[in-house]
Amino acid sequence: MKRLTLAAAVVVLALILCASTVIPNAHSARRDTGGKLKLDAPIPMDPEVAVGKLDNGLTYYIRVNRDPEKRAYIMLAVNAGSVLEDDDQVGLAHFVEHMGFNGTKHFPKQELVKYLESVGVAFGSQANAGTGFDQTVYRLTIPTDTAEIVEKAFEVLEDWARWINMEDEEIEKERGVIVEEWRLGLGAGERILNKQLPVLLKDSRYALRLPIGNKDSLRTFKPDAARRFYRDWYRPDLMAVIAVGDFDPKWIRALVEQHFAEMPPAEKPRPRTAFPVPDHTETLYSIVSDPEKTGTDITLYFKSDPLPEKTLADYRRDLVFRLHEDMFRQRLAELSQKPDPPVLGAMVRDGHFVREKEVYFLASSVKEGGLDRGLDAMLTEVARVKKYGFIEPELRRVKDRWIRVSQWSDQREKVKSDTYAGQCLNHFLNGDPIVNPATQRELYERLMPGVSLEEVNRLSAQWFGSGNCVILVGAPEKEGLSLPTEGELRSVFARVEQASVEPYTEAQMEKPLLAVTPKPGKIVKESKRPALGITEWTLSNGARVILKPTEFDRERIFFTAFSPGGLSLVSTDDFKSVVYGQQVIQSCGVGDFGREDLKKKLMGSIASASVQLYDLTDNCEGKAYAKDVETMFELLYLRFTAPRMCDDEFKAALVKIREYVRNKNADPQRVFQDTIQATITRHNPRYRPMTEAAVDSIDLGTAFRVYQDRFADASDFTFIFYGDFDAATLKPYVRTYIGSLPS
Repeated sequence: MKRLTLAAAVVVLALILCASTVIPNAHSARRDTGGKLKLDAPIPMDPEVAVGKLDNGLTYYIRVNRDPEKRAYIMLAVNAGSVLEDDDQVGLAHFVEHMGFNGTKHFPKQELVKYLESVGVAFGSQANAGTGFDQTVYRLTIPTDTAEIVEKAFEVLEDWARWINMEDEEIEKERGVIVEEWRLGLGAGERILNKQLPVLLKDSRYALRLPIGNKDSLRTFKPDAARRFYRDWYRPDLMAVIAVGDFDPKWIRALVEQHFAEMPPAEKPRPRTAFPVPDHTETLYSIVSDPEKTGTDITLYFKSDPLPEKTLADYRRDLVFRLHEDMFRQRLAELSQKPDPPVLGAMVRDGHFVREKEVYFLASSVKEGGLDRGLDAMLTEVARVKKYGFIEPELRRVKDRWIRVSQWSDQREKVKSDTYAGQCLNHFLNGDPIVNPATQRELYERLMPGVSLEEVNRLSAQWFGSGNCVILVGAPEKEGLSLPTEGELRSVFARVEQASVEPYTEAQMEKPLLAVTPKPGKIVKESKRPALGITEWTLSNGARVILKPTEFDRERIFFTAFSPGGLSLVSTDDFKSVVYGQQVIQSCGVGDFGREDLKKKLMGSIASASVQLYDLTDNCEGKAYAKDVETMFELLYLRFTAPRMCDDEFKAALVKIREYVRNKNADPQRVFQDTIQATITRHNPRYRPMTEAAVDSIDLGTAFRVYQDRFADASDFTFIFYGDFDAATLKPYVRTYIGSLPS
């Protein structure tokens, strides 16, 4: 289970940019004689990943994966980033990365980019690099059906590792380019970040080493400083070559040895120092505004030291963290659905922010002027969880969901190569385990039942204990909008601390989705196309059903349904009401289950059915794990016959839309995009940018009437089912839940 690297907490802060000895793999989790997992055993390594180390210290990871076919995802990872810069090198880790595309031994000047594009490797999307606080990573996505291209790609990696052109003339050319990049990239997010980082990472070296650097350093650094960074840190003991894709692994290993075995180790290597982020007992605050900020957000960070991830006990501990995080996320989500919500949206996550510190953070967007109320709501939920913990139904639901999601995801042939490569990268940089999907599923099923509510609840005191808390506020800078002071935010803490908090309660979810099973319709016509493996049924209500069993997705079933019409039949006056209102209706729940009740009811299932009006069609789409297929059909039936019009959710949605619209024109990019949209649609009133006046005109009743009209007649719908099933198994569900739909 990969711990999240939060080098991109973009939602809130737009944070930073982001011969050989073979290491043996463990093939399965070690068990004792009683069949139980031995928690002191190491986390089993994915046996399909070959991990090795060359004599000079360079590590390599090789894994065969055929999704996508005839492609490979390869990386050169350097365990060195901006935190290692000397005082005269601020911004040069990123600068050196740029130089890698401006000329190397075998690809002088701009020849590298020209060569890559000549063989179909697009610069930016398929050939790129990134510099973070702790690492620099170069990436290539290459075709593997031509041996010459693969061999050249490894030559490119070698050049990046050893032969970047660092001559004075080339450095001076790039200096102007990167200063301009620094200037253009300095938007609201980055400006706010520059002010908040010294608070979030107080008294640490990280606070002084933002990867993009600063303008003064980039303008004045001496070329020798850049060469020194490259010489000191680009060395084999700090490097890994990662290759995942559709290839012969023996060939790839030979290419790794051919290009990297002769790379000399550093004669007097500088220590790869770790830079701690000091603890603090007092709560720290950063309250920042910017004229281009379009929304108001508040984030609570709780920092802690990283924990090991070596043994099954560590894996289990991490699983308990995830369950706690998931339950708390559900609690905050409920706050955002109130008619006048204190928070407009919320996120809960934990992981590595920088390598030497982990964070657990709660992030919320709030209404303009609503920081006090939003912080109060967040802190109240923290206090409620600390005092009373979670309840058994919450834990049971998230356990069920995690197991089902694991079952749904246990399709190893469907995992993309870049995902596997990312696992290898995290293993090299952070020591995160590489666990294949089958082993992960087994561990979930074996470990999950033993996790108790008591041990999950103990985490609340651990995460929300005293000290290491940071409050970050970002808001628009505009006339008439005042931000709270640090003292006012402190008073919210004091107020919540003194307030009485009631325990969390919820209604029982024991009733079925459908109280009465509908009367089945009939199949009045059947036809088959054996060459295509297709069966087609016409039902007594006129609906058409097409079934196509496939072998691509084990135990997974999908459907899509459509009828002609869509938004094309909606008048211009009603257009925005329908476009925005249908999203609210979709989220209101179905039948006797409101939004949150339906989420809770379905949490232990992998089943869904959703509706959408597209430009020319009315659509319903869904999917299910094989064991949950009847739930999918029940949801399909309810989407057609029992939608809900929920006034509270509608009011909450309007608040969120209005907050988005209120300041969107402060963002130059948003204004530019709106201008393009108006131009290419010739100022079509249906596609004009949203305004506050247009928000006021949205009517849920109009949207609901259109919804009911479109899904009141199933006779012109075509339903297409595909996935792992046979027609005989689906027949009773089709007759009961589609054949009974009105026409």
